[in-house]
Amino acid sequence: MSALTEQDLSALGLAAANVLLALEQPVEAAQRAREALTRCADAPSHRVLELRTALGIAKLRQGRGDSTLAGAVADWRAHFGEEHHGTVAAREALAG
Repeated sequence: MSALTEQDLSALGLAAANVLLALEQPVEAAQRAREALTRCADAPSHRVLELRTALGIAKLRQGRGDSTLAGAVADWRAHFGEEHHGTVAAREALAG
């Protein structure tokens, strides 16, 4: 079996963050999202924006503000358009 790549590990981190959000564990979800982001390039790729959205939701659920999520919404719009499913999902999460 070959070793997991950084891309594989970031995908697993995203999945873990989303599961933890579903289990209402935002502190742990934020930690997983942050860890997974360290495995991604800086460019706002689909994966990076998914992770930033998960992190933003986790922070919002902790009462730590909405700036991370608002930034993710802006970047989704700029890079993928207003009607992209990621933009829509992040915007809806921000609206609460």
